[in-house]
Amino acid sequence: MAQARYIEKFSEDTWKSVSSLFATWLHERKLAEDIGWSEGDTLKLSGDVEFYCLLFPDKYGEKVRLFEQWAETTDRLYGLRYGQEVKIPRKPELSIALPPEPVVEVPSWLK
Repeated sequence: MAQARYIEKFSEDTWKSVSSLFATWLHERKLAEDIGWSEGDTLKLSGDVEFYCLLFPDKYGEKVRLFEQWAETTDRLYGLRYGQEVKIPRKPELSIALPPEPVVEVPSWLK
């Protein structure tokens, strides 16, 4: 499992550029050791607001909160996934319902 965190995409952004901003912030504070993330699905809010997703493996536990600390230093909206919903801390009235997770049957050779 992974913890999903979302950050607002600006017009010229790519997932890589936003991920690099976070990595630079961590490195400058000497917090980059022993934490990693991968790309998740983008999320679109009504209008032109779009979010990139950073997926953090559960093994990082409390270190995932570093994302929230970084996000607070930006001029971007950010979201935290709770179950099938993404909540936007800077706009508590906003939440985004996620579609149900697809049921994928495990192939017999993996059982």
